[in-house]
This record gives sequence, C-alpha cells and structure tokens, in this order.
Amino acid sequence: MTSAGHDPQWLQGFAAGIAAIDRMHDCPSFVVDAMYGDGIGVADLQRAGVEPFDLDVIRKAMKGAPKR
Repeated sequence: MTSAGHDPQWLQGFAAGIAAIDRMHDCPSFVVDAMYGDGIGVADLQRAGVEPFDLDVIRKAMKGAPKR
C-alpha cells in the first residue's frame, strides 16, 4: 500500500487511465482533479512503478496546478 492507501497495481491503472484521457482530450484539469480528489501525489505514482510514458503526462499537468 502507498501513502494514499492504494496498492501499486491500482495506482498503475489509475495513472494510465488519467494520462490517456489527458492525451486524448487535452484536459490537464481532469488529471489535477483526479489526483487531488483521491489524495494521490506524483511520488505515490513513482513508488508504485508507474510507466514514465504516463508519469510525464501527469507531471506536466500537475506542474501548473495550484497546491492544495
């Protein structure tokens, strides 16, 4: 389990899903809302072994997000 309370496989799927939505619809606000809404940080995704292909999209979206 990660600090967000999810197992690594769940986080890998979560990250793949939100990154795919952002790629298809250019909607970084969706990524930010999903991450903050579930209390997940980029560090949680890194620890879970999320693919760099997905992490890069998520990092880019989170970079411009206001801190919550």
